[in-house]
Amino acid sequence: MRIWDAEQGRPLHTLKEHAHWVTTLTLNTDFVLRTGPYDHTGKKPTSDEEGERRITYPCAPSFSYLYLAQTLAKARFDNLLRTTPELLISGSDDHTLFLWSPFASSSSRPSTKSIARLTGHQRQISHVAFSPDGRWAASASWDNSVRIWEGRTGKFVATLRGHVAAVYRLTWSADGRMLVSASQDSTLKVKQLLFPFFLIFLTAVRCGT
Repeated sequence: MRIWDAEQGRPLHTLKEHAHWVTTLTLNTDFVLRTGPYDHTGKKPTSDEEGERRITYPCAPSFSYLYLAQTLAKARFDNLLRTTPELLISGSDDHTLFLWSPFASSSSRPSTKSIARLTGHQRQISHVAFSPDGRWAASASWDNSVRIWEGRTGKFVATLRGHVAAVYRLTWSADGRMLVSASQDSTLKVKQLLFPFFLIFLTAVRCGT
């Protein structure tokens, strides 16, 4: 895997510990990066005055709102990084996942050596996703299972079963309490996750083939 400088297009790091193809990646900042200033509460700026700083130009009145949205998005990103560095998990056809900390932060230096090797799946990894708060990670595999891991240490938490074919995709609810898995068996399974870890199976939805 290579990490690149998005502005200059130059390579920064090469991460090499997998023994086969790397098929999936996830950042613990994925959710806040995708959702910007918005969160699961539906809160959004109600006025230009909502915020510490404001820039207004008569010829571009919408700019002040854009600036505020950027400020709130950056605040959400910084708030997550106060408790943990920006972390990366990779999944591979070698049946394993690795937890990495390749980015500099106030509490850690960038490293090309993995923090932890996450083992237990018996077949290829198809998808991995951090929970919105970065506390947990879920991995899907061709061994018909989903595994839950601690997002900051890579420690194994639980195995979720129920699918009868390869699990292809995962997604978390915005509040991190529910997990949806999609499988080759033509079903979606919705699970409610309560922590300390306790699983409530909610429903299975059969998809058309």
